[in-house]
Amino acid sequence: MVIQAAVGFSIGLLSLHYWSYVPATHELTIITLLGGGVALFLRYYLCHYALANVLIWALAGGLFVYISTSNYIYTVKQIPPMGANITIVGIVDSIQNVNIPSDNFDFIIKEWRGQPETSIREMKVRFYWDKANTLKQGEVLQLQAMLRRPYGRVNQAGYDAEKWYVGHGFHGRGHLLSVIPAASSALQGTVSIRQRFFDTVVEQVIDSQHHGLLLALSFGVKDALTADDWLWLRDSGLAHLMAISGLHIGLAVALGWWGGLRLRGALPEAPNLTWLPMWLGLLVALSYAWLAGFSVPTQRALLMACIVMLFTRLLILSPGWFILLLTFVLCLAIDPLASYTMGFWLSFSAVFVLLLLRVSRHDMGEQYAISSQQEEALNTPSKQRGPSSLATMLSSGVNAITCILLRVYRGAKQLLVLQLYLLALMLPLQWYFFGGFSAFAPVVNFIALPLVSFITVPLIFAALLFMKWPELASFFWWLADFSLQPVAWLGKSSVGAWFEFSAQWLPLVVIFAGGIFSQRVLPFRFFPALYLSIFVVFCSWQWRQHLPFFNTLLQQTLTFDGTVSTHSSSMAMKSGVTSLDASGVLEWRVDMLDVGHGLAVIITRNGRAVLYDTGNRWLQGSIASSVVEPVLKDKGMYHLDGLILSHADSDHAGGSHYMVDRFSPSWKRSSDNRAGYLPCVKGESWQWQSLSFTVIWPPKRVKRAANPHSCVITISDKLLARQYGFQATEVLLTGDIDAISELLIARAYPQLSPDVFFVPHHGSKTSSSVTWLERITPQLALVSVGRYNPWQLPAPSVKARYLQRDIPWLSTAELGQVSVVIGQGEVQYQAARTNFRQAWYRDAFSAL
Repeated sequence: MVIQAAVGFSIGLLSLHYWSYVPATHELTIITLLGGGVALFLRYYLCHYALANVLIWALAGGLFVYISTSNYIYTVKQIPPMGANITIVGIVDSIQNVNIPSDNFDFIIKEWRGQPETSIREMKVRFYWDKANTLKQGEVLQLQAMLRRPYGRVNQAGYDAEKWYVGHGFHGRGHLLSVIPAASSALQGTVSIRQRFFDTVVEQVIDSQHHGLLLALSFGVKDALTADDWLWLRDSGLAHLMAISGLHIGLAVALGWWGGLRLRGALPEAPNLTWLPMWLGLLVALSYAWLAGFSVPTQRALLMACIVMLFTRLLILSPGWFILLLTFVLCLAIDPLASYTMGFWLSFSAVFVLLLLRVSRHDMGEQYAISSQQEEALNTPSKQRGPSSLATMLSSGVNAITCILLRVYRGAKQLLVLQLYLLALMLPLQWYFFGGFSAFAPVVNFIALPLVSFITVPLIFAALLFMKWPELASFFWWLADFSLQPVAWLGKSSVGAWFEFSAQWLPLVVIFAGGIFSQRVLPFRFFPALYLSIFVVFCSWQWRQHLPFFNTLLQQTLTFDGTVSTHSSSMAMKSGVTSLDASGVLEWRVDMLDVGHGLAVIITRNGRAVLYDTGNRWLQGSIASSVVEPVLKDKGMYHLDGLILSHADSDHAGGSHYMVDRFSPSWKRSSDNRAGYLPCVKGESWQWQSLSFTVIWPPKRVKRAANPHSCVITISDKLLARQYGFQATEVLLTGDIDAISELLIARAYPQLSPDVFFVPHHGSKTSSSVTWLERITPQLALVSVGRYNPWQLPAPSVKARYLQRDIPWLSTAELGQVSVVIGQGEVQYQAARTNFRQAWYRDAFSAL
């Protein structure tokens, strides 16, 4: 019954991931009644008691998660849709230090000045401020801030900020304007004990070479890790070791248990001390988890430790998978939204893999273990040696050393096999969260895992224990820092070992991991008929339909350059000429990425891509690295045929250098004078993948292209339409041209009538003039704009002009990435927020 309840309740809680919206009360009532009726029918009519119980508990889990999400959405909706400049009072909820750079902090809002106190619920928000590291956890502050809902960019791949905010329980985000002197408030705050410990430790380790790693391992704070640190941690597969996870909590329990055994042995015998090691182990684990801020992996490990200790205390024998299932349910019950975090799934998946290997460890024993007879034979001389037999003593010593070495060899080999299995079985999750895997991870972890687990972490425990004695604590910190030297060297030596693969490889990855899993559970030598049957079924059941998939993968492994032709024969000789490909797919695609304020458009056909603009950049990164690159790699594209820059503004060309370095475009064009770029000026034209590109503006190249000099291009499939007999479709890319440029283009090209039209200058009043719109009748109007941009774009009057003419208005601020699919005269579109990345929280975050 307990297993059925746990499975059913988990299903109900995880059903949240399939909700496109939070159902209304009447809808939930109908679902509950129907589900209850089905459960009664299964139980009393078909006598499927187990299935009925699972269904009943699934309904209970669904009701539970409905209450949780409803409360979350209600709290989020307290923030006005377009944000508000408000005065708030609350408590700082994250640990900071002036020696650790940080531009953000977590804040618990308790009071909202200027609003009825009864209408405001307590909410958790993240503020961005360049002086965030001057704050202290536990301080009560009155802030003047621009508060917004947890809105983020939404694309088919890349970092999903909204999902991160949901998983970590944030109800809003914003920018701190000023700290106001505290007014009268019922709140009383003081710097937290955890913050004081953190400040003490920072003073002791700040001069250490690896102080960022030490702080991550002791407090779970990763702000001190540099970009180079994150690079080698990723490429070496060691990122999981540099966070307080289940492995470290288990070590804390073991050390506490060991200390309890020694303490109990030193004290007089007493019945109350029987379970001292268990309670001391839990206390040490709880303290370590508290230092880490009770992150999801530490919660999982702490709950598992508590359940194991409880069962031990009650003398209950239970399999490991049952304890893992109970822990899974309890973690979800404590925080149903935690399932949106990466750490939740990585933590539980790793434990599941370890349990799977443990179930079949007798197989490993057959392959790698030394038989007991061999060990006894090696130890026999030690039992028979005499006091005067020097030869016997030497033989005994040699055999003892040999036995130890063989045991070490066996353990090392099993650890390496374990790392290989972890890599293989967790490949799907590695792809889902990171888009690739580290080829060196098994070898690096084989060496680093024992070092960090059995040397570095115990030294950190000792340093934390003696932190009030600076000289002694500094000594242990120095030893811990020194123990990380070989780990850091291994990690830095692994830079470049990260292999990325696109979503098209996912079926093969899943098949590979599934094959390893099935081979472990159902070995081929015992079930050959099962595997042969699966192979025969696959080969006989429409296997030809899978050939295009494998052909696509094969093509992607080949190295080839894009082709381009121009109106100039000499340019055609330099760039190559693309002929009509009758075997190619007639469909082509235009993706307007959600880049905030800026523009990045990907044109794709036949697995090849051209990029129009790259989006903005900033000090620590760029849209090119955080949005454009993940989307291209998700499509299986690691090379650009072409790069076009409309003009020189940072929000359009900020990532050009990054894209050139990472994707090596075969040709580049711009409307200003750039080294290595072909001209993108009026009169230029070329064919790419049977699509015709024609530049209609500007009239000449300039030294630095501003908004009026934007490269305006039409893209048409008229060559395909002429050959296959359908109506041609035209796309117009406009950059940031102004009204004067629009008028001149309209006069020069009176027949211009694009089907897909990119709204100029993000919908600014300086463009989209009435005269311009009267000449074109597009099927779709696409506008790339940031939701909270300081210029308040798009202008309401400009948007109204399009809507008055019944032109669909597709904005990235409202829809996220917009993908237009064009084929044989038909134009269709999909939006990330409403189609391929739809989720129940999207509407509340993006509502106007």
